[in-house]
Amino acid sequence: MDLKKMNNHYDIIITGGGCAGLSLAYKISKQQKLNNLKVLIIEKEEKKKNDRTWCFWTTENLVFNEVISKSWGKLQFSSGYFDKTFDIKPFQYHKIEAKDFYPFVKGEISKNKNNHLLQDTVHSIDCENGIYQVKTGQKTYTSKLVFNSILDIKNLKSSLKKNQTLLNQHFKGWKIKTENICFDSNSFQMFDFDIPQNKEVRFVYILPESSTKALIEFTIFSKKPLIDNEYDHFLKKYISKKLNIDSYIVEEVEKGEIPMTDFKFRRIEKNGVHNIGIKGGMSKASSGYTFYNIQKDSSKIAESLCLNKILNPYQVERYTIPERFRIYDSMILDIMENKGEYISKVFSTLFQKNSIHKILKFLNNKTSFLEDLKIMSSVPSYPFIKAFLKKKLL
Repeated sequence: MDLKKMNNHYDIIITGGGCAGLSLAYKISKQQKLNNLKVLIIEKEEKKKNDRTWCFWTTENLVFNEVISKSWGKLQFSSGYFDKTFDIKPFQYHKIEAKDFYPFVKGEISKNKNNHLLQDTVHSIDCENGIYQVKTGQKTYTSKLVFNSILDIKNLKSSLKKNQTLLNQHFKGWKIKTENICFDSNSFQMFDFDIPQNKEVRFVYILPESSTKALIEFTIFSKKPLIDNEYDHFLKKYISKKLNIDSYIVEEVEKGEIPMTDFKFRRIEKNGVHNIGIKGGMSKASSGYTFYNIQKDSSKIAESLCLNKILNPYQVERYTIPERFRIYDSMILDIMENKGEYISKVFSTLFQKNSIHKILKFLNNKTSFLEDLKIMSSVPSYPFIKAFLKKKLL
């Protein structure tokens, strides 16, 4: 059988067309050596809504500069213990919105006639004699290489071990427009912990687009989300009482959930399917930041494919997060689960006693082990030692 002559056969199939799937397809499309490969991206949703806001910080010149809607050079931290505005340059904190990301990336991918975007639901991925069969609601597609970003939460919950944690980062944000000048457009609020914690991790995140427009997001780390009107009640109260803003219009609403877990995701399944995005362990378990890691991973994979390794899925190189950072995140998750209100104090001490540039490097998994020790020694040690022993990480 000549697979190349089959209309439903592709060199690469990417299941899931969200941030991870589209980023990988984009990076592959930008490699001239891979332009002759047939690539299929399967996503069940149309992906036209402004349903996501991705943020990341870096000193590097990454891709997608065309769709960065806003960047900041100053960071605000607030809590009942410590308040400060930091100059983070040469770092820049960038924001990309889904309404810009989806059409731009799809447009770039579609420039190559060998790339195909399919709106359909993936039902299964099987492998027989080295050929993958991806079954959807319409038909079965085949390829010799599959990258999967579709995460099954129910399967994740059933796969957790006793010493592993799964929390839910749930949030709701309002993009508001005010009549008067209310915001510093050069500075963003990364954390405002100065709110009732309710024995959980709770903070407000503020991204000003201008002096009269900002996204204000209420974020919680817990087992279950709130009832929808509880988010609204909090946001109304916060904007009125904390920000002293009485007159404003809600222009957009953003709501979502992100699984926060120290579960050890497989980067590559036993049958050779590559996991990417959150399913590939690219989400930082203690914060939910994922975009930066996805871009690193996508670039590494695309570069690897250029080295004629496409026929052997087990040789495809991937971006690896050092194991020690996963251990740090696991300990923080344990504290979040069992004494969430304590995180406010931990982060306050972290930001008070360390250089902001070191903190940002640390949160991006870029510090050396010696730098890690200095940072970890600056925060209260007892809860971390307790979490370390509980997780049996010795």
